[in-house]
Order: sequence, then structure tokens, then C-alpha cells
Amino acid sequence: MKLYAIALLTAIALTSRAQTNAPAASNSQRTAQAAADQIDPQPQIRRSLLRAAVDSDILRGYKALEQNQFTQAREAYSQALANNPTQRDALLGIAYAHQALGNTEQAVATLRRLVELYPRDSDGMSALYLISGGDPLSEETKFKQLLERSEYPSAVYYTLGVLYYEQSRFGEAERAFSRAAALSPNQPDYAFNLALSLDQLGRARDAARQYVMALNLSNQTNAVFSRDLARTRLKILTATP
Repeated sequence: MKLYAIALLTAIALTSRAQTNAPAASNSQRTAQAAADQIDPQPQIRRSLLRAAVDSDILRGYKALEQNQFTQAREAYSQALANNPTQRDALLGIAYAHQALGNTEQAVATLRRLVELYPRDSDGMSALYLISGGDPLSEETKFKQLLERSEYPSAVYYTLGVLYYEQSRFGEAERAFSRAAALSPNQPDYAFNLALSLDQLGRARDAARQYVMALNLSNQTNAVFSRDLARTRLKILTATP
């Protein structure tokens, strides 16, 4: 059964860490502030949350990826990088667009550039390994160390799951994919690879449940795994003896 390792790029490319506008103050907060101003009219420093702007080209690329419009996504992210060559989300997004369009060398080169710029970026490092590979033992050590400092560890757990699965260490793969799926419960490919691991362990009922989960999630968001394979395995696992 095929492991969908490259699915990670779908998850990370469609996840922007930039935040939209901060919530405005409530009416009660404004009323209280106005009352305070009347009591103490002295000039005071006003504290407010900074609002992070989301690049319009990055949003355009994000929407294009969601609709599997990879050429348009590549163009949007290219424009974002023309304005800011070190933009992290744009580098991830265009790497996925390149990979989806069959330009693996460009995807790898882009991810290497990202990791060079952001050596602690776990998403970029995970994506680079899943595309270009490496020595399993040294990579395992590296990703375990990444877990200790990663702010977004789901990608790291996913990558460790791939490492374990490809070495037929299915118990460890199941645990790693479980953690990834728990941290990113809406990611269909995480659910699918967890189902594969459970399937390999002979846990038919749990595997069937995860195949159903993966199929349901794939109706709501982008997915890479083979739905036909998931349905076939589900049919086999739930067949009456």
C-alpha cells in the first residue's frame, strides 16, 4: 500500500501563519474608556494590538492551491516573491505548486532556499526531506530534535511517521501519525496515512474508521491520497467473513 508522503506539502502550503485583523474593542470597553477620559483628561498612551497584513498575492496563491489551479498559484506566489524574495509562506506555496506541476527540481531548490533563510523552519525541513529524501537514521535524529523547538509540530510528527513507515516500523509510524492527526484534525492525508499504519498493524476496525475519516475530510479540503485505494481497503476491512 502506497504511503502518501508528499501530502505534507498540501497541508503546509495551504496553512498561512499570518493573522488577519485583530478583534475590535467591545462596546463596554469603549464606554469604559470614554468614562475614564472624562475623569482624567490628561494625555495618555493608547495601547492597541498591531494588525498583521496578509499579502494579497499570497492569498491569491492560497485560493488557487485550494482549487488545484497550480499554474495560477505559481504565478501569484511568484509575484509575492518579486515583492519580497524572503517571504516564507510564498516560498512554501510556490514549492508545492512546482511539485504539483511536476517541477521537482524547482520545488527542491525553493525549499533549500527556504531552509537556508529559516534554518529552524520545521515545515520547510520536513517538506524538503519528503521530496528529496536522505539518510533515515540521521534524519530521524534531526526531526526528533526539531520536535523540542517546533512551534508547529504536526508536520514534524508526520515526517517521522513517514520515516518509520518506510522502515516497516509500523507501531512507531502509527503513533507519529496519530500525533500529527490530533494536532491537525482536518488534514485528510494525515488521517489516511494513519489508516495505512493501522491497516499494517492488523487493527482492521481502527483502520476502517480512519479510512472513513480521511474520505469524509477529503470532501471538505484538498487531499492527495487515492480515494479509490481508501474505498477498496475500507470494503475489504468491513466485508462480512
